[in-house]
Amino acid sequence: MNLDPYRSEIPPHREVLPGGAVLLSTPMRTAHAVTLGVWLRTGSQDEPADLCGVSHFLEHIVFKGTQKRSAFEIAATFDSLGASVDAFTTKDLVAFTIKVLPEYFEPAVEVLADMLLNPAFDGRMVELEQGVVCEEIQELCAESESLFPAWESENWSNWQAPKEFAHTARIGHLRVDGTKVDIPSFLVKGGHVVAVREKSRKNPYILEALDIAKSRGCPKWLELDGEKFQSTVKDLPQREDISTIPIQEQLIVELYSK
Repeated sequence: MNLDPYRSEIPPHREVLPGGAVLLSTPMRTAHAVTLGVWLRTGSQDEPADLCGVSHFLEHIVFKGTQKRSAFEIAATFDSLGASVDAFTTKDLVAFTIKVLPEYFEPAVEVLADMLLNPAFDGRMVELEQGVVCEEIQELCAESESLFPAWESENWSNWQAPKEFAHTARIGHLRVDGTKVDIPSFLVKGGHVVAVREKSRKNPYILEALDIAKSRGCPKWLELDGEKFQSTVKDLPQREDISTIPIQEQLIVELYSK
């Protein structure tokens, strides 16, 4: 990688503001616009179990109005300033960014600050946004209804099955109806036969997975044939069929909504 264009850049200046917020600023002489990012040090990993997805939901809802601005006024103001606005949520943060010409920086920042400090949380808008999130989840289920692990486990977190399964898929140990599969997110359907190729049947990860499947039993939507190192997908599982696996739907929604 050629780093020459970046060697003359000035390191960021760090300042801790009275309220405890950390301000990092970096001048860029060739830039024609100013970019501001507000990064909140909390994300989906900090959510209690009964509020899964609330970080992403709050990221959405602050755009729906403040105590003195409607959602339309927020959008119209940013548009009139020519500002580019974005937001995203990860496991450990929620971020909001704006990019605007220097002469419009102050009014753009004022609107963003109003959104973050004075959100209205209007009941009607909250209800509408809940509908949007539900639609995202429904679309996700339609697209990835057959993304599931090869077995259920009450002690899922004690065995690194997702990581090892991904590794197993990527290096081509698996076949679906005789076709090589090398991606962990391959979509299967009812009637598909997932098998381990002949050369891989002594792989320790695969043998361990087979032993676990035999000892704990397969879920009703799978039919295991240990002698042939294969499993038949009898039908696609419903959400209640995999209730013993600690799936965090909000992380899936965040991934697909970026």
